[in-house]
Parts: sequence; structure tokens; C-alpha cells
Amino acid sequence: MKYNSKEIKIGLTGIAALAILVFGLNYLKGINIFKTGDHYLVKFENVLGMPISSPIFADGVKVGSVRDIEYNRNQSKEITVKIEVDNGLRIPKGSRAEVETDMLGAVKITLLLANNMREKYQENDTIPGGINLGIINNTINQMTPQINSILPKLDSIANSLQQIVASQSIDKTLKSTEKTMKNLEQASAQLNLIMQHKMPNIAANLEQMSSNAVTITNNLKTVDFAKTIKSINTTLAHVEQTTKQLNKKNNTMGLLLNDSTLYTNLTTLSNSATKLLNDFKSHPKRYVHFSVFGRKEK
Repeated sequence: MKYNSKEIKIGLTGIAALAILVFGLNYLKGINIFKTGDHYLVKFENVLGMPISSPIFADGVKVGSVRDIEYNRNQSKEITVKIEVDNGLRIPKGSRAEVETDMLGAVKITLLLANNMREKYQENDTIPGGINLGIINNTINQMTPQINSILPKLDSIANSLQQIVASQSIDKTLKSTEKTMKNLEQASAQLNLIMQHKMPNIAANLEQMSSNAVTITNNLKTVDFAKTIKSINTTLAHVEQTTKQLNKKNNTMGLLLNDSTLYTNLTTLSNSATKLLNDFKSHPKRYVHFSVFGRKEK
């Protein structure tokens, strides 16, 4: 039987492509088919949706991957996971495997290696497994009692808020607030009107007052204050001297102001004149003689 060299090449190419595909798929799964390792079995009750090829860590270092997962349909809560770890990795007796999730939801297995230098698990032995829900679950467990203690207070606050909302005072307050806002709007409109119409006139008046103040200041600059104060002092000195002269009796004005004789004489003269006038009114014939026929009355 003869084979065509072309058919042989096609067959070899297909086999090579298939091998590359298998290797690539396993490589993407994290399985190195060229590297052999030790196999163990781990019993779990729940694997948290862990897929095949999930990583296995020990002391924070990746040491293997999951090769197979089998669920026992005859007995619930029994899942057997076949793991492959690096060849020569020593797993002491008393070690434990835990399934846990990280912050992004990825599932992995962590080997908690025991401190046992005498005994170790042999290949294909069964390692006990468990679940570690991680930091989130611990945080939730720690916060649950506090949340439970807060819930009654939240219920009380909700009831208080409901009573406040149902109260008529809220409606009154809202109406009052609305009225206040309308008043503020009106005041703002009036202020805007004043700013548009009154402020230019006020500004012009202020400018005129400022100009007048500048003019007065300039005029004050030209005044000789020293000369003016000197003149005032001279006038005050003259007034003081005149006052001193009036207080003395060696001159006419001083005698008039300080001597009471003139006042007494004037008072006496006034009283005499008053008496004379009264007597004249009472007896006018003593002072006036008149006759129609030229006859004198005795």
C-alpha cells in the first residue's frame, strides 16, 4: 500500500495542530502537561462554584491546580476534588485544604500546612477540606450584632419621621417658607429697581459732594491759619483790656457801671417825675390858667 507524501503531510499537520490546541487549552487553564506532580484528593461539602484548573496556594505561593471535581450524587454534601501539586511538595499529616474567594470573586484552594515533621500524606491520600468565606464574611459576622442593635433605633427613627411628616406643622412651615420666599423675591425686585433708578442719582450726588469737599479743601489750603489765629488773639487781648477798664472807676464808663449813685439819682428823678405827672393829671388848674374873657381867676 502506497501513501502519498502530500496526505502524510496533511495528517502530520492535523496531528500537530491538535496537539498544539490541547496544549494551548491546558496552558490557558494553568495546566502544564509536560510537568508531572503529586496527586491528592480533598473532600468538601461546598466548593463555592470552583472550576477545574483553579489555583492551589500554600503559604501564599502557587503550588498546583485543581485537576478534577466529582460530586457524589448518592451522598449529599460530599464533593471530591482531585488536586495536583508540585512534585516533592511535603504535606504533613494534620494539614487542611480550604476553599476561599478573593475580593474579585475568584475561587482558590489554600493548603494550611501543619507543623508535623514525622508524618506526611502520601500520593492519592485524602486531605480534609473546609470553607473559608474570607474577609467579607468575617466582617459581616462582626457587623451583624451591631446591625441588629441598630435596627430598633432605626425603626424608632422611622416612626418619628413618619409622625413628623404627618404633622400639620410641616405644612404650615412649608407655607410660611413659601411666603417668606415670595417676600424675599419682592424685596429683591424692589432692591433691583432702586439699584437701577435711584443709585445713579445717589452716585451723582455723592460725586458732587465729593467735588465740593475737594473745593473746600483746596480753599482751606489757601487760608493763612497762623495769621488768622494771631488776629483772633489780638482781638481777645483788646476785649480783655476793655473789660478791665470797665471794671475800674477811673473813667466814665467805669463809673457808670460800678457807681450806684447815678442809678439812685435816676431812680429818684423818675419817682419825682411820676408824682408830678400824677399831680398834673389830678389838678391841672394849678398849672394852666385860661379864661375866655381875659379874666383871671383868683
